[in-house]
Amino acid sequence: MLTCVKELNEPRYMSVGAIVDAYKKEIQIWDHRDVNLDPKDCGLNASPTQVFRSFTPPQKGKGEMLSGTVGDMAGTLVEKLVEKHLV
Repeated sequence: MLTCVKELNEPRYMSVGAIVDAYKKEIQIWDHRDVNLDPKDCGLNASPTQVFRSFTPPQKGKGEMLSGTVGDMAGTLVEKLVEKHLV
């Protein structure tokens, strides 16, 4: 397993062709027998990494669905952005 920080790189979006190709590919799964490893040397027991803390980030806020015509929704959105001093 490879771990990294989120600031390491900006991910790219796959092309449509690559996504279609990915769905067609078969995923090969290996276990310890396929790579000639003792089960004691695999998994959590063999990992030099220890997880000290795992958490789910707090929610940023509740979303709001707008309804009406496109013009009405645009107007409402602009009003809300002005109220929050974002525009």
